[in-house]
Amino acid sequence: QYTIGNVDMKSDLPHTQKSDFEEAIITHPGELYNSSDIETTIDNLIAALGDRGYAFVDISPRTVRRKNGEHVIDLVYEVKEGPRVYVE
Repeated sequence: QYTIGNVDMKSDLPHTQKSDFEEAIITHPGELYNSSDIETTIDNLIAALGDRGYAFVDISPRTVRRKNGEHVIDLVYEVKEGPRVYVE
């Protein structure tokens, strides 16, 4: 089992810092790595960004396993503008 190390959010969108979305991120350092919590966090972030007017976002979780022998994974949520969809 792996433990979550650092949790960060990097965004290409203007005015979107991690501190504005702390309540949407349910993965925290020291907790056991759980992929369903990561998916829930992504859903939460999509909803929170949608409330701010960003309807088209693409969020990818990037994991980096530490190489020092610990069972720790650092986690970064990468937020990018997604493709726009037009409906007639």
